[in-house]
Amino acid sequence: MFIRIGYSMRNQLAILLLLVLFSQPTAAQLSLQVATYQYATNNRLANIKPLADHLASRCSCTTNVKSYESVNAMLTGMQANESDVVLMNTFGYLLLDLKQKDYKPLVALQIAAGKTSTYQSIIVVRKSSNLISLEGVKQHASSLNLLLVNPGSTSGNLVPRLGFASGGIDSVEKTFKSVSYSKNHAKTLQEIIDGNFDIGAFGSEEYSKALAKDSSILEKVNVVWLSSDIPLGPVMIKNSLNKKTQKCIKQELLTLHLRNKEALEAVKAGWTEAIPADRYVLITDKDYQRWLNSMGGKQALSIIRQFSQ
Repeated sequence: MFIRIGYSMRNQLAILLLLVLFSQPTAAQLSLQVATYQYATNNRLANIKPLADHLASRCSCTTNVKSYESVNAMLTGMQANESDVVLMNTFGYLLLDLKQKDYKPLVALQIAAGKTSTYQSIIVVRKSSNLISLEGVKQHASSLNLLLVNPGSTSGNLVPRLGFASGGIDSVEKTFKSVSYSKNHAKTLQEIIDGNFDIGAFGSEEYSKALAKDSSILEKVNVVWLSSDIPLGPVMIKNSLNKKTQKCIKQELLTLHLRNKEALEAVKAGWTEAIPADRYVLITDKDYQRWLNSMGGKQALSIIRQFSQ
């Protein structure tokens, strides 16, 4: 026995079938958290949001951004696997337990050809101290008040400590009259200029910018040490991400200067030391260890361990 189905009913059945098909649950779209850390009053969310949006559009995922209140808070978050892609500083990376298997360095910004790095650390003293070298600083350290930037700062804490160590000052806390943090590179320099502290250490770019605006600074402070170039901090990626997503993120970061220059410039604007860079390049732990060895090797590691969690 055959039942003839009318044209109208066939249409209704077709529509019903489509509704059933499209109402079936689909696999949840991958959601990535892109994170960084705050510097002074800048949480840097506006700096990393364009990058997060770019990854979302290119890697078939959704993204959200997070800013940790400090480098240590960022490291704690990474220990808890909170974020998938993390833009971190060099000191933060060196503080990260190298035995951990959850994250790996993927890329770092590269200084453009023909440009010079502005990422160094500088140590200055009040002109009136008449000190002109680290040797002189060591001799008078017990009467000097030292001002650094932030415990998690690379150029404003770690590298100056490595510099002091190269001059025979293994522990600034045990050597100087006092040790304080200003939380800001420019403020550290200004405090020395104003005579509120005797000696300060911070990112050299702040000194260069201040000197360009006011050459009389030369009459107020002496430079006693300038570091070699510091490698820019890495972008870390979570190892548990599926290989397809990892490959996509890597490709998009390596080609960001071609596909989304605005997103690259936004990232650079969040880190003064990144301004001369023009692209991301692949990076590995060996690149950072090579620099660390040039800064004292085992002695440098002992200083880093003072700040490890």
